[in-house]
Amino acid sequence: MNHYLYIIYSTKINKYYIGYSTDPQRRLKEHNSIQNKNWTQRGSPWELKVSISYNTESTAKKAEKRLKNLKSRKVIEQVIERGEFY
Repeated sequence: MNHYLYIIYSTKINKYYIGYSTDPQRRLKEHNSIQNKNWTQRGSPWELKVSISYNTESTAKKAEKRLKNLKSRKVIEQVIERGEFY
């Protein structure tokens, strides 16, 4: 089973959100759900900008953590453009 690093974007709040999942489309629906009680609720509707496949959950989690720790919108946008992150 593949695991994915995904990046979603909200034009409403002009923010990116980074996560990992085995099903980015399902997660996008959850983020946009009216039943969502996370902070992403305020940015709905979100749009999926990129999902990057990894072979293991731990690799996807590590990629998510590294990208979040960079705290760089510029890097996030480069990842979206390239469609890869190592």
